[in-house]
Amino acid sequence: MRPALPRTPRRGRLVRLFCLASLLALGVGSAQADTATEALEVPRGPLPQPEESASGPLAERVRAATEVMRLHGYTELPVLAWSLLRAWRVSGDPALAEQALELAPGSPSVAFEVGWALRRPLSMLRAGFGLPATFPGAVWLLTWLGALVGIASLLGAACICALAFARTVALHGHAFGHLTALRDPAAWPGVLLAIAMLSALPVAGFGPAVVLAGAGMLAAMRLPLREAVALVGVLAAVGGLLGPPLEHWARMAALPGLERPLLGAWRLEYGQPVSEDLERVESARLRHPDDPVLRLALAAAWKRAGDLDRAEGLLRNFRAGGAAPLAARAANLEGIVHLARGEVPRAIRRFERARSSEESAPVLFNLSQAHGRALDLASQRELFAAARSLDPERVSRYTAYQGTNLHTYLMENPIPLLTYLRAGFEPSVEAAQLARAVRRVLLGAWYPELAWAALPGLGLLGLALRRRGLTRCDRCMRPICERCVPEEVTGTTCLRCARLFSASRELDARMRKREVQRDRRRQRRLARAIGLAGAVVPGAGRALEGHLATGFLGIGLTGFGIAAYLAALWVPVTPEVGRLGTVLPATAAAAVLVPLYGWAWMLAARRLRGAR
Repeated sequence: MRPALPRTPRRGRLVRLFCLASLLALGVGSAQADTATEALEVPRGPLPQPEESASGPLAERVRAATEVMRLHGYTELPVLAWSLLRAWRVSGDPALAEQALELAPGSPSVAFEVGWALRRPLSMLRAGFGLPATFPGAVWLLTWLGALVGIASLLGAACICALAFARTVALHGHAFGHLTALRDPAAWPGVLLAIAMLSALPVAGFGPAVVLAGAGMLAAMRLPLREAVALVGVLAAVGGLLGPPLEHWARMAALPGLERPLLGAWRLEYGQPVSEDLERVESARLRHPDDPVLRLALAAAWKRAGDLDRAEGLLRNFRAGGAAPLAARAANLEGIVHLARGEVPRAIRRFERARSSEESAPVLFNLSQAHGRALDLASQRELFAAARSLDPERVSRYTAYQGTNLHTYLMENPIPLLTYLRAGFEPSVEAAQLARAVRRVLLGAWYPELAWAALPGLGLLGLALRRRGLTRCDRCMRPICERCVPEEVTGTTCLRCARLFSASRELDARMRKREVQRDRRRQRRLARAIGLAGAVVPGAGRALEGHLATGFLGIGLTGFGIAAYLAALWVPVTPEVGRLGTVLPATAAAAVLVPLYGWAWMLAARRLRGAR
């Protein structure tokens, strides 16, 4: 028989069971502490619409809506600010304008309207300079500048080609007149033939840009070499703008109606969205499920609405396409979702992943909060100090909140402006259609893919066909043609003027006086025409006189000033731009045209006085 084992006393067994239960309880407690803590407060429910409220003063409704919107994480409230500005227009109370500025201090349109209302020119100026800092403002500014450059180039080139053609049309008339007479041909049949050639281009389906290039080609055939080369350079510049640069400009111009609504995504992240933004961005994401910008914007919107499950679903398997800033923002937003649920270890891992991609103040601040909830106070102090060193103002503002609300406890890290701009420059169907429509208007109803190259091509063709046997006389401006004069023509004086003013020839004094007076009358008429042309288009008079540098510069500045206003009539204005979309182009146009026309009218008056 085996010896009996000694029995453990009952008291000893109870002690062992108590110790085992304590260890199990500590293990379970530590395991629970390692997996979750108390969740953060996440505001839910629909956002308020103060304009649709049934009763109460507008200021009180806006104030109540502001408190709710702040709890949902919105910092810029331009829609509420515009409600107050509409009320200010009715009541004239300046306190409403001041309150509107407090609701949306980063909105250029609101800041400009408040400066306009309170007569603060410096505030209006700062609002104009702050326009490129917002994505809608940058889109409008780039689109307006592109339209300005394009319209100014077309207007300037049209004026230059028209002036050059006007200077050479008599020479073309003389040259084409030789088709009917070898000696002393009539000029008017040739002039009509040159005009008919240009008029036939629109009938054949060509656009105004091709007609412009045709006029430049005819002018380059008869102008002096230096002027002809300058004219070909102008046509090459216009043709180049209708090429690849037009594609990039069209991508910005098509953004308000783009099938990927980037403006709505920007509002979801940076400001108060309008009612249809969420639906437009959601439907666009269904068409482009892998678009990182749309997924991040929607995830931020659902997080603010309190739907953490939908936000996490959008961030799961996120592909940033090699863009480290987007990967960092996705990991930071996913860490916020986990920490809101109380899942501290998972949140720390996501914040660390965001930190490995981009070390920023929001990521370090959120990581410090996560370590604080895990009771790792040493890491919390270190990370908090690092975040404050990167962005002290923002960290101090969040520290002052001292709340447990998700949106006042953790920092968002929105997508940078340059990322939105890069996404805006990506090819799209709308942009291709817009570029095609612009080319169709300017080049014609039908054109090949490289039809824009016809503009510099026609200029080079005119330069290649340039002939030296037909010029103008310096005295009487009559044509000097080798085919009309049997003698060899030398210099820039016609045979008639050479005989009239030759010292070796004896002419009747009355005949010479009569011819001189006729030449003077012609010169006075020419001076009046040049003066009037310079008064209508600054720089045109200088170009007609042969001063190409100052003439082309004046014509270009005139086209720039006119195009500054015309482009604003065509470019769509978003609410974030507001009245700046009208005031800024009008100010730019006035700043250019007022001194320019003052200088041009002074020169025109001087020419007209000299022509008496």
